[in-house]
Amino acid sequence: MKTRPRRTIVIVVPHFPPLGGGLSRYAFEIALRLQNEYGWRIVFIASGDRYGKEEKYAAAEGFTVYKLGYRYKFSNTPFAFDWFRKIRRILALENPDIVHIHTPVPGIGNVAALVSGKRPLTVTYHAGSMHKNKLLHDIFIWLYENGPLHLLLHRAERITCSSDFVRFGLLKPYEYKSATVTSATDADVFKPDMSKKSPHPTILFVASLKRGQEYKGLKDLITAVAALKRTIPDLRLTAVGDGDMRPEYESYALALGLKDSVRFTGSLSGNALIGEYQQAHIFALPSSNDSLPTVLIEAMACGLPVVSTLVGGIPEIVDDTVTGFLIQPGDSAALQEKIALLFANEPLAAQFGRACREKVVRNFSWDTQAEKYQRLFLKLLDTQRILVTHVVPYDPPHLGGMEQRVKDLATREAQMDLDVAVLTSNQNTPTGRYEDGGVKVSYLRSMEFFPTPITPALAWNLLRLKKKRCVIHLHVVLAFFPEVTAFVARMRGIPYIAHPRALIMPAEVRKHYPKMLAALSILHDRLLMGLVLRGAARVIALTPDYKEIIHERYSVALDKIIVIPNATNFTTDDSARKAPRTPIRLLAVGRIAVQKNYRLLIRVAEHLKKTHGLDFVLDIVGTGAGQAELEAEIRRLGLDHTVRFVGQKLGKDLEKMYEETDILVHTSLFEGFSTVFLEAMAKGVPIVATDVVGTRSVVRHGHNGLLAQLSADSVSDAVMQLARDRELYERISAENIEDVKRYKWETILEQTVETYRDSLKEYGN
Repeated sequence: MKTRPRRTIVIVVPHFPPLGGGLSRYAFEIALRLQNEYGWRIVFIASGDRYGKEEKYAAAEGFTVYKLGYRYKFSNTPFAFDWFRKIRRILALENPDIVHIHTPVPGIGNVAALVSGKRPLTVTYHAGSMHKNKLLHDIFIWLYENGPLHLLLHRAERITCSSDFVRFGLLKPYEYKSATVTSATDADVFKPDMSKKSPHPTILFVASLKRGQEYKGLKDLITAVAALKRTIPDLRLTAVGDGDMRPEYESYALALGLKDSVRFTGSLSGNALIGEYQQAHIFALPSSNDSLPTVLIEAMACGLPVVSTLVGGIPEIVDDTVTGFLIQPGDSAALQEKIALLFANEPLAAQFGRACREKVVRNFSWDTQAEKYQRLFLKLLDTQRILVTHVVPYDPPHLGGMEQRVKDLATREAQMDLDVAVLTSNQNTPTGRYEDGGVKVSYLRSMEFFPTPITPALAWNLLRLKKKRCVIHLHVVLAFFPEVTAFVARMRGIPYIAHPRALIMPAEVRKHYPKMLAALSILHDRLLMGLVLRGAARVIALTPDYKEIIHERYSVALDKIIVIPNATNFTTDDSARKAPRTPIRLLAVGRIAVQKNYRLLIRVAEHLKKTHGLDFVLDIVGTGAGQAELEAEIRRLGLDHTVRFVGQKLGKDLEKMYEETDILVHTSLFEGFSTVFLEAMAKGVPIVATDVVGTRSVVRHGHNGLLAQLSADSVSDAVMQLARDRELYERISAENIEDVKRYKWETILEQTVETYRDSLKEYGN
């Protein structure tokens, strides 16, 4: 039997270790584990010596390494025009499955991206903006960051960032395809050894001493040591690192009379570097600009309390007053104060050191970080992954049950390792692309006509979808989005699943809507909706009665319609409720809109108080444009101490509202599939709801709730029946807890993904 050849990753770095500092070490450590733990073949491409020849050799770790000589150097950036030819030739020779570029240093990574062809390309970005507050330098940096850098990041299929500071700062426009994978260390190697501690109070600094790394703050630290020696005469500073500024730092220390107090070791690695960590008492890095330095993690692994600054990703590593102290950059007084405090208070320094070690062991393992890359690379290469694009007019933070259900579904699909994206309007959200829970969400610029978002960019984004293994999940609620999606999908031969949510409005309730909106709804329904639904590979109906409506009204074949209900995230109570409390707590949940029929709900409250004399409180969860008018009506009826609008509630806050209520009252004119029923059922809350389409398939009269006609008398009578009949109340509560088990996310997801697969098979995709 043929064995599959090892997959190859070409890793492009500005310098190969031991050169290059934290970026190179990060790339090296991840590569080592990808090779040893997951069997990848690793090839490095890095810059070599100035005017040097191309070198190819086998590193001791088993990597293949190419070092390319360069001719020019701009600041700290090497470059050669023949890199284009050489890297193209190397890629052709090594034939990698993935090209992975570590940057932000301009040059070799940009060249590799330009010549990599159609090979999958990923980027790890290690810093924020490279601005140095030097006019000439910053002009070129601005030109690079607003030109070649964005070409590189746009070309990348996935981006990993060394910190959240990088991901949500400079790289925020690429958040939709990025993830954070921090630096790490081997805590079994970098560890404390009290037997090696220096007899002198020692501060350790580790960083490059190149001119481009002045922001690391060594000069500030030398100045602080000179001041601190007045009170700590035998204080020592060890500076690990090398570069073209080392002579200047040495001269500065000498000028301050610190010849015997500041020791420069040059660049160190391996046991020599670990030994310096173990000898020191404090690690200091007073940077004025940084991302997430590996040296901080290494120092913390060795049990060193840290004094550093509130810049970049450093606060993601160092917890102020827990693992060390964080100060403002350039604050020399604070730098001296915090170092002096740690030397004066040995128990505090020891406490910080233990916390440092514990945090690194818990959160910063190279094995864990390499596993994240392994999952990323396998996803990139898995040609059988289903690419699901949800098309929906609104998405959170826009409020509404449909929006939350689509978000829940998309997030869970991403957790199942599907490649999931969402195309939606930018209502209540800045235009742009973001990633949320593994889902790439594109908020497209739009304008609203009546309650309908018009989004011109939708068609263009659909045209850009990759066709292979792609399926579009179209959530049908309003006009525009369904027609555009159906047209583009049919034109491109991409299967789409039509999922009517709440658009199918029974004729008897259209009269409750503004005349123009009702007329447009009828026209749209007759002319376009049938075309959208019949053109779909599958149609998902939320309830059996919707399946019948779709079949009869739009002539969609029954075998093409799949009934898949909603699900709930709520935890299910273990036992049924025994009886309602006094005063009885009523609850209504849903956005304030015509469909939810809150005017009827207020009349129900009036009947309960004035006709039945019920002692109750009604909480309404939700917001909307009509709230002020409803509140005025409540005051007019004298119900302002009984009926309360409590605003929008989500997550645990909403779950608590159900736990504290006795009966859910739902007076909608119609529903798609209201998840509020499942939320109530999970908490054993009996339901009173109007007997309308979309509700009667979920709430079964006398079983898990009571159905009432669209009148205040009928709904209030149903509430009173539950309030008075303790046996009925308890039985319905128990049935709810049992019934909600039918609406598990596992089942819903399985049915939905199987629908995707069936559609792809039909399209031969």
